Amino acid sequence: MIGILLIAAGEFFGEIGASIGKYEMAHKKESIYAVGFLDAIWTTLFLMIIAFLRNADFVFSFQSLPTFITRAVLEVVLVFVSIHAVLKADRSTFSFLRTLTIPLLLVVDIALGYNISLLQIIGTSIAVIAVLILFLNPG
Repeated sequence: MIGILLIAAGEFFGEIGASIGKYEMAHKKESIYAVGFLDAIWTTLFLMIIAFLRNADFVFSFQSLPTFITRAVLEVVLVFVSIHAVLKADRSTFSFLRTLTIPLLLVVDIALGYNISLLQIIGTSIAVIAVLILFLNPG
């Protein structure tokens, strides 16, 4: 239950941040790079606070450096593309496209060997079908 609440809160604040960023960029108060930086820094700060508040030691291995560098570069590209998508797309269109990534994540999880239950597959199918029905029936 706590996981669902965290996801809902994350999406809620993410949508608010995207809307504020789009408004600020549209009124020429912020640049696209400032909005991208702010979008990325809040997540980073939140994760750093969690890491420091936990009683476990934070260990970084130099063997993970190639993966970390690749991930960091891809995150910068992702923030850049996402901010451009928010700026150019209608809010409902961007949210629709983001929702369609759910089945892609399911396919990746299956390819990586995670155990996926039938209920998870059904839940993903219901979410995607509901969004498709809403998209195809704009009235």
